Amino acid sequence: MTNKASGWDKDGGFVLPTVLVASIMLLLILLAGLQLASAAANALMEQYYNQLAREAAEAGVVRMNECISRGHDSAVASGVRPGTDCRGNGTAIDVFRNDKLRSYFIGEYTSTTNPRRADVKGYLELIRKSDGRPYKTYIYNSRQQAIPEVDFKGTRASKRWWCIGGSVCLDFGAGGSNKPTPHPHPTHSSGPSHEGLTTISDRNGNLKFYSDGLRIWNSARNIMQVDSSAPDGNPTCDDGQTAYYSESPQGLCGSRTGTQAVVAFPINKEESKYLVVSNSANGRERAKFGTLYYHVVDFTNDPLGRVTKKNISIGMAGSFSRNYSGEAMNAVPNNAGNGAVVYTYRPGSPNQVYAFNIFSTDNGATIQTPNAAVYNVPSGPAQPCIVQPNPSSPSRTGFGSINFNNEATKMLVFMGGSVCPNRNGNAGVLHVFDISGADTNMAPIAHWSVGVYNNDPLDNSLGYAADFSPNGDHVYVSKIYTGELFRYDITSRNSSAIKTSERFIGFTGCEHFRDCVISDSLPNSSTPNHPDWKGLGGDGGGQVLRGPDGRVYVADRGANKISYIERPDAPNAATDAATAAAIGWNRGGLSLGSGMSMYGLPQMVTLHSPRLLSY
Repeated sequence: MTNKASGWDKDGGFVLPTVLVASIMLLLILLAGLQLASAAANALMEQYYNQLAREAAEAGVVRMNECISRGHDSAVASGVRPGTDCRGNGTAIDVFRNDKLRSYFIGEYTSTTNPRRADVKGYLELIRKSDGRPYKTYIYNSRQQAIPEVDFKGTRASKRWWCIGGSVCLDFGAGGSNKPTPHPHPTHSSGPSHEGLTTISDRNGNLKFYSDGLRIWNSARNIMQVDSSAPDGNPTCDDGQTAYYSESPQGLCGSRTGTQAVVAFPINKEESKYLVVSNSANGRERAKFGTLYYHVVDFTNDPLGRVTKKNISIGMAGSFSRNYSGEAMNAVPNNAGNGAVVYTYRPGSPNQVYAFNIFSTDNGATIQTPNAAVYNVPSGPAQPCIVQPNPSSPSRTGFGSINFNNEATKMLVFMGGSVCPNRNGNAGVLHVFDISGADTNMAPIAHWSVGVYNNDPLDNSLGYAADFSPNGDHVYVSKIYTGELFRYDITSRNSSAIKTSERFIGFTGCEHFRDCVISDSLPNSSTPNHPDWKGLGGDGGGQVLRGPDGRVYVADRGANKISYIERPDAPNAATDAATAAAIGWNRGGLSLGSGMSMYGLPQMVTLHSPRLLSY
């Protein structure tokens, strides 16, 4: 029975509290949801602001990488910012800005040696509308590290073409890894290139130009155009002495008779500008010492290239500001990636090796040539036998070569000998250096003298050039007058042990085998002249050089073929003959067709590509 008079319903009495409790619970859930939504929104905004700071830092990383690649390693106290140059000079701007926020970066160099490093901070500032000042700042830290590494694929392709002698170019295929085929062409009207040359192709194997230091030919094999306004540092190429050499129409200072008369390398990031460095040593076969000069070749507005600057001397400090180099010269990329270290050596007294770090910090617009680092060759057996010039024989100069292993961490300096007073067959001395440290650093490893055929005291042949085997375990040495080839195992890093490993590989000159085609050589005969230096002349032979295809090649002046080694990394055998067979020595095995070899093969510079790490 229900008591209706009292107005109380025992079932309905529970409804209101239940509704209130449920409402409160829903309100709490709603408040929690609002709090979560607000927190999520704040988190998203924080994430957004941090992302903007990170993007500012990433922009700074790109900028600092560009600066490092151009050789910069210091800046003003305020650092490198958007809108400033690589030293921090100029008016800073923002990466992004509106009335609520702004972002920018600050970069600082933290290492001047390899690996090059830079610290970058990206900033995002929230701006107060009332006064334009930041009231909160977000910072993202990043570090950029650039490690220079050899671009093996690009380097091999860049050595695809070998233009030699002025009458033939060898093609190693698009990737540079094939056995070469000859592409003869008419001898240039200005005459052949007798000795040192360079051939420049891009990282895809496309021929760009080649040069003997006196002349530069474009990819169409025509003399490259010289800008009429091109600055000329030495129009007479006099070198401060009576012996000089220059060529019309380009008027470049150099030498027709230098073992390594020229080298070239890119000087800007786009690799559209190159420095061609020529060496005037033994110019006209009268100047014992030479001077290095650089010339600028620019492809920016001309696919065939133009010479925009020429004959700018690379001077030494002190008494050897000019006339300091022997015939050997070569280069490797510098650590900053904005130029190259050019090496040469001075024969005679003092006997020194020079390293010039030639670079540009403004992407090739201006060239810097600081004073050379100097290595003084110790007296005694480390020095080659090179007589000083005299009126009856003024051209006694230092033959020889400078080459590098594939990794560009070791340097082989061959100080080739001229005629020694006691005619003891000392044809020069080889020096191996570790150059893996800072630019221009030369740490000696070993040195030894070049061999004499069969220990015959009448062997007066002269050391001419040397190069590493592909894996760097062996060194090959060529001689001329008469042409000979020797081999050494350098894995011991011990001078005496290296000398003990000496192997005579064979004679290399066409006069020895009576198969020359040049008119001033001895007449052909089916009977080999064995050996040439016993009173019957001795031309032929030439540079030894490692090819991009893994073989080693030897030039032969006056022949329509050159020699090669099929397996240059094979270990030494017990005897000379067995070693020659083991390495696959093939004298005169590569035909040049209608072309002809002279003494030289082209030296070409290894290419680097920096490996970039951001963390």
